[in-house]
Amino acid sequence: MRNYAYPKPTSPDPFPSYYNLSLASNPNSPRWNFKYVPDLVIINLGTNDCSTQPIPSSDVFQAGFKDFIEVIQGNYGQNVPFFLICGPLLGQSPCCDYVEEIVEATPHAHYIGMVGLLDENDRGCDYHPNVMGHAKMAQSAIPVISKIMGW
Repeated sequence: MRNYAYPKPTSPDPFPSYYNLSLASNPNSPRWNFKYVPDLVIINLGTNDCSTQPIPSSDVFQAGFKDFIEVIQGNYGQNVPFFLICGPLLGQSPCCDYVEEIVEATPHAHYIGMVGLLDENDRGCDYHPNVMGHAKMAQSAIPVISKIMGW
């Protein structure tokens, strides 16, 4: 619902507004083709929403997140499993609680907590995960996903 350091609790162009673009940095790029249906969807959102003040309220955050899930389900079907991540850059924040509550209210949704997973060696540009950080994130998610998906 909110881009990094935006001065209000919601931004006019949060992530879902880029979702269907094939090139996120170009609003005139071709729209994504949703013919391929994935086995599952992983969403790691909330870091920018809660990294600076003012953060969106639980109601606003959850309504926006649920609307985004409905868009994805419209493209891939109601039964596609969702894995919602509370990302490693957050620290404990209200967004983790918001995401857990969304999981509890959403059929086929599962929670993966990654708070505290990364250290300074796992970060690169603008504090984002580097290759080692992404590897740690994958190693953390794979057992959870494998168990639930039966892989």
